[in-house]
Amino acid sequence: PKGRQAPVPIDDALLRTGLALAGANARLAEGDDGVLTGLEAAALDLRGTRLVVLSACETAVGEVTHGGGVHGLRLALSLAGAETQVVTLWRVSDDDTAALMQGYYTRLAAGEDRVEALRAEQLALVAAGQAPYFWAPFIASGRGGPLGLPKPQPAPAPAPRPAPVRGARGCACAAAGAASARATAR
Repeated sequence: PKGRQAPVPIDDALLRTGLALAGANARLAEGDDGVLTGLEAAALDLRGTRLVVLSACETAVGEVTHGGGVHGLRLALSLAGAETQVVTLWRVSDDDTAALMQGYYTRLAAGEDRVEALRAEQLALVAAGQAPYFWAPFIASGRGGPLGLPKPQPAPAPAPRPAPVRGARGCACAAAGAASARATAR
């Protein structure tokens, strides 16, 4: 049709994968399209980042390149330095994802291995009768081991309160008032 430009072929597979962030349809600033491409993700400095979880739909999907493997967000995050990535292979349900992630994060906070914690939570869902469609799209890729989060410290016990001095009527303020009156009379 008249006035339409032919699509420009994109040679880099990392430009054909990404995340549409909030406001992606609004283009809030010049040069900011609201989409984090795989190429942009690969350029991030994520060294020292132990875990990245992308629990949205199809975050592990990418393009298979001849001799190069799958080029997608998982590869981009790995190139950026993220040690472990949890990503999805197909569309996921919000409610089921929330339940899986809550169990996964609870296990991580308890010091479990970041790869094995996902597997253990998935096995718990199998035992509860949950269909694989809802938990199986999640995969962990990269380094295992615990996150090394600091253990929560118990709250300190409150300091003991001194026993109130009771006056003739059982009221501490009456005793305080009597002591004050005695001090003034002297």
